[in-house]
Amino acid sequence: MRNIIEKLYEGDIRPIEEYWSIQEMDENHRLRIAECDQFTKDLNEIDADLMRRFTACMDHQAERLSAEPAAAFSYGFRLGAKMMLEILYDEKEK
Repeated sequence: MRNIIEKLYEGDIRPIEEYWSIQEMDENHRLRIAECDQFTKDLNEIDADLMRRFTACMDHQAERLSAEPAAAFSYGFRLGAKMMLEILYDEKEK
């Protein structure tokens, strides 16, 4: 039996997928895509240049947001490891 670190490394544990169910994520994503598609279509009819600027802005936002879950996971993992070290090597107990 592999330990949890091996499972995590090999991709068998996916915290982001366990945070929300896959079905819930898919449904939410599908709804958001439909809303955005309709909005950009409406905006393009009003002002094509404004729609292009908005799309560029949203693309930049998406790039930033896509990096946040990995950074949060990394921070949380390190914090958890530090807490475990503190528990295991508590100077007050020696």
